[in-house]
Amino acid sequence: MKLFATLCLVFTTLLAVAQPRVAAFVSAERAFAQKALETTTKTAFLTYMADSAIVFVNGKPAPAKPYWEQAPESPAKLIWGPAVADASRSGDMGYTTGPWYVEVDGKRVAHGHYNTVWSTQRPDNRLRFLIDAGVQHPAPSNERIPDSVLLTAIKSQASSDKINDLLRLELQLADQILARGAAPAYLPYLSQEARLYRPNQFPFVSAPAIRQLLLTELPLRFKPIDGQVALSGDLGYVYGLYQSGQSREGGYLRIWKHEIGNGWRLVLEVLNETSKTP
Repeated sequence: MKLFATLCLVFTTLLAVAQPRVAAFVSAERAFAQKALETTTKTAFLTYMADSAIVFVNGKPAPAKPYWEQAPESPAKLIWGPAVADASRSGDMGYTTGPWYVEVDGKRVAHGHYNTVWSTQRPDNRLRFLIDAGVQHPAPSNERIPDSVLLTAIKSQASSDKINDLLRLELQLADQILARGAAPAYLPYLSQEARLYRPNQFPFVSAPAIRQLLLTELPLRFKPIDGQVALSGDLGYVYGLYQSGQSREGGYLRIWKHEIGNGWRLVLEVLNETSKTP
């Protein structure tokens, strides 16, 4: 009984420590979304982006600041909110993901899921987003923005790894996808809480659904560009480009977590496809 009580105390303590870190990123995301409602989507993005932030333009990663500075104002309202969130042990990096929809004159005209990576920015430690990527999909049966946020059940472990270590892992995965196919290459790297996002499809969040997806996907050629790792070396992201012959190309975002007992595991992947329409 003493051992059980001790384990419960340790778990409760870890959860109590983790929640404030995650809560900061959830609050930042909600404030970001509220700013868009009160002003415009353009104003909100320019307010909450880091100077080096990346967004996806026609499926490919691009600097966010010049894109949004040149973007015209729109009367459409982009409405979103976090459903899942996690944060690094050091508290300097976190991410949220959840549903979004676009409303024009009170009518919802588009739906999807977003994914945002956040970081504290020096010298004032303000939270600003580093990268934002999402997918569009059909209208869900429940269009409500969630009130509560799901926190990860898998704990992370600090490491001394930096972005170059994560980029090497990305290159290993890219090579194995081409050599072995999608499912055999991905499955050893996936977290038990992995989430995969594909254009025009609802998020794949269960192990059977993810496995079935990977078994049907053709291998893609991935080329990582850059990313960042938290100070505690337990959370990081990489973005880049992908291509399949001449038929498909686009950009991708992957979020990685250094899990206790497992090392780096892929917790989230987004593919954004480039439209060939002129």
